[in-house]
Amino acid sequence: MKVVVPLRTSDCEYRQLAWDLCRQQWLDRGIEPIETDDGGEVFSRGGSINQAVEALNDDEIVVVVDADLVVDMDAIDQAVEFAEAEPGLVQPYDRIHYLDQAWRRVEWDFGASSTTPLFGAANVFSKWTWERAGGFLSAFRGWGCEDIAFVHQNNVMVAPWRRSSGTLTHLWHPKGGACGATDNHDLLARVTSAGTRDE
Repeated sequence: MKVVVPLRTSDCEYRQLAWDLCRQQWLDRGIEPIETDDGGEVFSRGGSINQAVEALNDDEIVVVVDADLVVDMDAIDQAVEFAEAEPGLVQPYDRIHYLDQAWRRVEWDFGASSTTPLFGAANVFSKWTWERAGGFLSAFRGWGCEDIAFVHQNNVMVAPWRRSSGTLTHLWHPKGGACGATDNHDLLARVTSAGTRDE
C-alpha cells in the first residue's frame, strides 16, 4: 500500500499546519506518504495524483487522501482489502465531519446517502484500476470535480465503486490561492454524460 497526498501548501499557513498534523497519523503507522504536486501555475489535484501513481509498481494498492483529513484507519484497511480482492474504486468512508476554524467543533456533519453520495477527499484503488480507468483527468484545474469524474470513469470502464464504513475529519483552512478550485463543472458534465470507453 502506498499513500499519495496531492499537496500545495505554499500559499496557506493553515494548509501546512493541517498537513503537519495529518501526516503524523501515517508516520505513526510506519508509512511515509508520497507528497505530490504537478507544478502547474494552477494546481491540478488530478494531475498531481497521476504523477505519483505513474511512478509506482504495477501491483501497488494506492490510497489517495487529501492533506487536510484525519482518516479512520480501520476504514482504510478495509478499503485496501476490497481493492486487493477486486478491481474498482473504493471510497474509505461514509461520513465526513468538517471542523470549525479552531479545529474544536464539528461545524458540518455529512453522512452518505442516495442524495449525498460523498465522493472525493479519499480514494483507494489498484494501479491496474487507475490505468484501466484512464487515470485522473488532469484537465480539471485546482480542486473539485476530478474525483466525481474518476468515479464515473471507473463505473464505465472498470467496475461499480464500493465503500467501506468510517469517518473522515476535515480540518478547516481558508479557500483559494494557487490550489483553489476553478470552474470544472462543464468538463464534469461532459465526462459524466459518457456511457462507454470510446465516449
